[in-house]
Amino acid sequence: MELRIVNEELSEKFYDLRFTIYNLLGKEVYSFQLRSTDSQLDLSELSGGIYFYKLANNQQQIADGKLVIE
Repeated sequence: MELRIVNEELSEKFYDLRFTIYNLLGKEVYSFQLRSTDSQLDLSELSGGIYFYKLANNQQQIADGKLVIE
């Protein structure tokens, strides 16, 4: 499975973001440094299930949510 993240309003404040995925137990299972406005992530190593994600820079959390992989 591939996940595409597009941020057309990328500014210096939101540059160099880290996209992190956690399993239901809160263990980090995937992490990727986003350095462009259009990033494609290969999530094929993750098993089907429910995960949580966090998008953050060094200073603050930008977004979080749930990710379902079938």
